Amino acid sequence: MENLEEKLLAEYPGLARAKEYGIDIVMLYDNVQRPVIERIRRHQIALNTFKLLYNTANVQTKKGRG
Repeated sequence: MENLEEKLLAEYPGLARAKEYGIDIVMLYDNVQRPVIERIRRHQIALNTFKLLYNTANVQTKKGRG
């Protein structure tokens, strides 16, 4: 029995290229199945987390220069 990744690769051969670049095509597929508002919500969480980490790193770097 084929797993989801095998089915996706059989149906969309171009995804093999994405897989070669390290893209998790099953995770990508699962994400596309989510409602748009849920994808936006998750993206916003990721963006907020990045900003927090980025700003924290910048503060630490500036403190280290003192």
